[in-house]
Amino acid sequence: MVASIPHSGDGAARPDDMWIISRGRFTDMDVNRFGVEATPASPMVYCISDLGRYLLSPDPIEVLKTLVGCDIRYYTPIVPQVKEKIRNRLPAWIRRSARRKDIQSSEVLMAPPRKSAPHLEDAALKAHFRKIEGFLTPYAPIAKRLRGLDLSKVADIVGICEDLANERSLLKLEGAIEEKVDYVVKNINQEVAVILGGAYIADDLFEMRGFDFRAFDPKRSHRLIRFIQDGKVKACVLDANDDVQFWIADVKRIRYLQLLEQSIERNPELRNAFLKCTEGHARPFRLFFNRKMEIDYSHADPPQIYREVFESCRLGTDEKDAVISSLSSHQIGVSFSYVPGMESGECRVYICLSVMHNVRALEPIKTDLPQLYSEISKRASMCESGRFYLLDSAAGYQNAQ
Repeated sequence: MVASIPHSGDGAARPDDMWIISRGRFTDMDVNRFGVEATPASPMVYCISDLGRYLLSPDPIEVLKTLVGCDIRYYTPIVPQVKEKIRNRLPAWIRRSARRKDIQSSEVLMAPPRKSAPHLEDAALKAHFRKIEGFLTPYAPIAKRLRGLDLSKVADIVGICEDLANERSLLKLEGAIEEKVDYVVKNINQEVAVILGGAYIADDLFEMRGFDFRAFDPKRSHRLIRFIQDGKVKACVLDANDDVQFWIADVKRIRYLQLLEQSIERNPELRNAFLKCTEGHARPFRLFFNRKMEIDYSHADPPQIYREVFESCRLGTDEKDAVISSLSSHQIGVSFSYVPGMESGECRVYICLSVMHNVRALEPIKTDLPQLYSEISKRASMCESGRFYLLDSAAGYQNAQ
């Protein structure tokens, strides 16, 4: 469905636009037909992009991770061996239950790290090299160890995956032990599909690899309705027939969309980072909202925006100190991490950070420095999450040497 609300409030979207959510406006839609009683009767309606919908959706997502090893979990008898004959006489379901509780030891197998390969644009050539790697995996040390296991002693095999930031996570494997061995042998040091519960993977953290940036269409939008019921904010996304497509479990994510929208509008480097992903020149990774940022500018140069305002307002040293001391509160960091396309094939995570600041932090100096407050207020955007402006920005490779 293409909604009629322009996302920026300033006109129609350009073909290369990257946007998340429009400004809200009241609507006369009757939400009681959704089985709720809203107060006030007129809820707020927003227009969200495909990316905005992805960030709110409860649907599972699929991402690729590299299978780098496995954890072999063994049975360890909990009764003396002399009593094994007695246990063997028990019904099979009791023996299986007991054995599940006997898992006490494990063995972790890790494959040697893959060497960096040259960047290949040709899909057929890349597939050819992957096929060759597949032929060689049965001869790897980890494959030989798995093939030599006494499977009667193995309770389970769990995969170990690594993502773009070299963070490791466990992968539950399906099937019998023999099938799990085959899976690890065939896929070791290869990318495998991992299903996650949704884009929102942890507090304030979104997984971005599940979104198809190449298919992003700035002209396509979806309607989001927000209203009050029994004193609580509720929201849902509608389908093409204005029926509920899904309810938003945590409405604070709408504020995250608004902060991201403001960050993209104010920080050209962040906007370009998203556009690189839509153009296929970069691979997205994570989106993080850091609500605990407290950058202290008293021991560093003030942000560029304040260097300009200090000069135009001609402030004294004491006045500058008062302003700088107010900057450390009400900060929210919006960071987008991605892997730029590199000819060398090197996989390094690049982070683009926007430090958003709420004008509310400047209230204590509003009376004494009205000109400065006015200058900063002009740069702030208003939404339900507050009046935020871009305080600072930074970008660079993660763990750069």
